[in-house]
Amino acid sequence: RTGIQDYLGAEVGRPELPIVKVYRPESSVFAKDSLSTFVGKPTTNDHPHVQVTADNWKEYAVGSIGEEVLRDGEYIRVPITLMDATVIKAVQDGKREISMGYEMDLTWESGQTPDGHAYDAVMSNLRMNHLAIVDRGRAGSRARIDDNNPTQWGVSPLLTDRNPPIMTTRKIVVDGLTIETTDQGA
Repeated sequence: RTGIQDYLGAEVGRPELPIVKVYRPESSVFAKDSLSTFVGKPTTNDHPHVQVTADNWKEYAVGSIGEEVLRDGEYIRVPITLMDATVIKAVQDGKREISMGYEMDLTWESGQTPDGHAYDAVMSNLRMNHLAIVDRGRAGSRARIDDNNPTQWGVSPLLTDRNPPIMTTRKIVVDGLTIETTDQGA
């Protein structure tokens, strides 16, 4: 997504800084040469500790990103296919946030975004390596597996904070498929 994301200083080569505010301008996030690097990349269950390559993809890949990579507001929408039963179950059980594994260029320059938020560095030249399915992603709870089709994935609120409200759900069967939903959804 565009905007500012917080990184630990150690993650970006500045261990003396506790937090680094990194700006991702639209021109970098939606650059055509960056968007093209999403297509066909592997989907992983959490981030592996290494880049996913032809030598290790069998160990880490649980699915892949499809071809129709599109801008969706400040986010990028990517189609994914999951082919691993353990990960599919984890998604059905609520593990839905996503996080991209990538390489990029980082320019250390302080500044302010067009809407007035301060940053320490600017990200550019993004090159995707994998899409990780995670419990909590850096981009926030809106960067997640979409649930527009509740008969496929169930219902989950879009959360604006990191402390989700307690929500009771129940499982029902629709056309032979078990889904988890709220009482209102049922």
